[in-house]
Amino acid sequence: MYMINSGYDKEKVNEALELLYRDRKNEFYELSQAFLGKEKMDKMPNWKEFVLNFCLDLRDSFKTWTNQKPPSPTSPQKD
Repeated sequence: MYMINSGYDKEKVNEALELLYRDRKNEFYELSQAFLGKEKMDKMPNWKEFVLNFCLDLRDSFKTWTNQKPPSPTSPQKD
């Protein structure tokens, strides 16, 4: 994962991820099934990391939400 490969404490990152998976298990599992489907989840050993990376790829969204940049013309956030 990006956070582990970026100099963050691997143990703390893994602990935080396990807490997220445990506390939001049902929501995360349903979201994962919507993205991947049950068959792909069964065949993909790193499905949790894949879906989490997809969900966390929000750098541009955060900049838009904090008015640091305008939304792109194709953004679902546009007016």
